[in-house]
Amino acid sequence: MYKVALIQCICPHYRIPFFKKLAEKVDLTLFYGKGEKKGSRQNTKNIDGFKCKKLFTISLKFHIGDFPVRFVWFPTLLFHVYKQKPEVIISEGFTNIVNNIFTWACCKFFSNPWIIWDSGRRKEKPMNLTRKLIEPLNIFLLNQAKAIIAYGSIARDYFLSLGISPKKIFIAQNTIDVETCFKEVERLKANPSIIKEVRRKLNLNGKKVILYVGALEKRKKVENLIAVFDELKKEIENMSLIIIGDGPYKETLFNLVRKRNIKDCLFLGKIIKGIGVYFVLSDIFVQPGWNSLATIEGMAYGKSVITVPHGGVEYEIVDNGKTGFIVERDNLIQLKKFIWKLITDEELRERMVRLAQEKAKVLNLDNMVEGFSEAIKYTAIRD
Repeated sequence: MYKVALIQCICPHYRIPFFKKLAEKVDLTLFYGKGEKKGSRQNTKNIDGFKCKKLFTISLKFHIGDFPVRFVWFPTLLFHVYKQKPEVIISEGFTNIVNNIFTWACCKFFSNPWIIWDSGRRKEKPMNLTRKLIEPLNIFLLNQAKAIIAYGSIARDYFLSLGISPKKIFIAQNTIDVETCFKEVERLKANPSIIKEVRRKLNLNGKKVILYVGALEKRKKVENLIAVFDELKKEIENMSLIIIGDGPYKETLFNLVRKRNIKDCLFLGKIIKGIGVYFVLSDIFVQPGWNSLATIEGMAYGKSVITVPHGGVEYEIVDNGKTGFIVERDNLIQLKKFIWKLITDEELRERMVRLAQEKAKVLNLDNMVEGFSEAIKYTAIRD
């Protein structure tokens, strides 16, 4: 069993099932840093099933438009990695670039095989100034790694476009614990009274339900969904919007709903345990901004989904027009059109749901772990 150090900026709750599965294949130690109090960069409170170490963190945060930029550095990282003496080191890519500079130097000095795990980017997507300035360094580090684990085929194509050898690129489709979602659907179907009671408490009886789950941050564009919902309410009265999540943009969204006096828009806060009931009772799931793994979660729970293009991963998750819809970013007319289409066309919704769940079965953690295992074996053998 290979001894592996995995370096991440944070340890979010949705990664725990994956880390546990990976720890069944390798002797894993996770090194991670201090997260934030709100939003998508929070650490989970409960970590078990694998070894981990939270490190002292120095961070720099700023925004470029809607995009939050955060550089983190773990000053004691090399000490802890050296102490563990791993056979293979894996680290996040661009989001962890400061630590990667030191990790590369460490691997170079101690001859440790190094793997970068990165989401890549669409080749045609414009770069902001920060990305343009840092990209040469990012490309240098990618070329120094013995192997690269790509989030999917779009990430792989990006790495290939940089001249990186296809032999050192491995795909581990980024995903969540879809098996647990499937089991929860079956449990709730067998206990319909649970759904019935939640619907009663939230005054959802007889209403179509749109669901959003994710961080309440500017990049998530939840205000677009609220604005479209407000317009749709004029045409479809018996409809509710449930927003689940927390973050720095929460108060702004609250104020938007109050100002426009929007009815049936429910903010339920951050929910992790028991989230399945809200997916199951909803009719469609909408991700109006920066994508998240909640899109896969929605598909696994049997919901037709609407999302927007950003990093490219959405095209690997959603077959546009078949398992869901991908709409133009900030195109409220298009967003309204497809929400209305799914809400009013039950036959279309059910057809998409069947295909979405089939797709979600392929997006499982076993396949993701296999991608990691192949990369680890490749670097260990080469070394």
